Amino acid sequence: MFLILILATATAFAQNPPPAPYTLQIREANDSRNWTHDELKSKISINQDAIELNTCNGNEKILLPDLVKSNPKKDSLKILNSRNNKLITYIDGTLFDHKGQQIAKISDDYTKAVLGLIEILRTLPEGERLISLLQQGLYPITLTQTGGPRFEFVGSTGKPNSGLDESTAMQYFATLRKGADPRRTFQQFGAGGFVRFDPNAEDTMYIESDHVARPVPAVAAFAHELFHSFDSVRGLVDRRGVIGDDMEANDVTEYRAVYFENLVRKKLGRKYRKYYQEVDLNNPAQVKISMLDKNGQPYFIPTPCLNK
Repeated sequence: MFLILILATATAFAQNPPPAPYTLQIREANDSRNWTHDELKSKISINQDAIELNTCNGNEKILLPDLVKSNPKKDSLKILNSRNNKLITYIDGTLFDHKGQQIAKISDDYTKAVLGLIEILRTLPEGERLISLLQQGLYPITLTQTGGPRFEFVGSTGKPNSGLDESTAMQYFATLRKGADPRRTFQQFGAGGFVRFDPNAEDTMYIESDHVARPVPAVAAFAHELFHSFDSVRGLVDRRGVIGDDMEANDVTEYRAVYFENLVRKKLGRKYRKYYQEVDLNNPAQVKISMLDKNGQPYFIPTPCLNK
């Protein structure tokens, strides 16, 4: 069961034409309660200093800002070899094995395919920037073939699906609302995880801005999941619901990933993705509610931040 708490109104920033105002709503479980800043902070023992580094200073309005804290080794982006289940580290176009030795030749078809998507992204300024930032993330992001397309949060325990609360850390500090269940891991600021995406999977059809369903470009769908991982490693996933006139009722995190997906689509000469959820094009009430504003542009919604 979820309870709803209306929080605040917000408007778009310079990323796209101003949309109508929207509200952010917290979707809460029964054990949610008010917390003080110090109470929440006392729970974070890993990268606690990142909390205060995420103050509202304008970075939250930038799509791909510098990381407030980073890994100077730039070895946080991994690929799971589908043949032998060994990790490959990706650094600026060069591959390294688990011993740190440079890999000269790749025989794994999945690794070849996902490298192809990375290289396409790196031809775009925003794609190159995203890949570079993921390499510098505090927590590893591993690209893997099975179980997708989706991003799976992995937190401080290292267990699958364990890092959702840690990935959402700043939302809790911004709202001072969080569940109290001690079984939910909340020890570090941010979380790594698995980008589960098969470049050779059967095409998924998405409805585009002209109301025609077309196969999604693989690199755009891949970029969508990568952007989820970018918000996660920074502890800036925002699971509040977006409520506004003619806006699809969805979480901030999906609006942000669809925004980046649409940026990539535009660079590829493709039309924007209009909806996240399934829509009956014969139902006018459903058709008018979308992920695009009245000017047909994607909504940009900033990350949560610490208002001091």
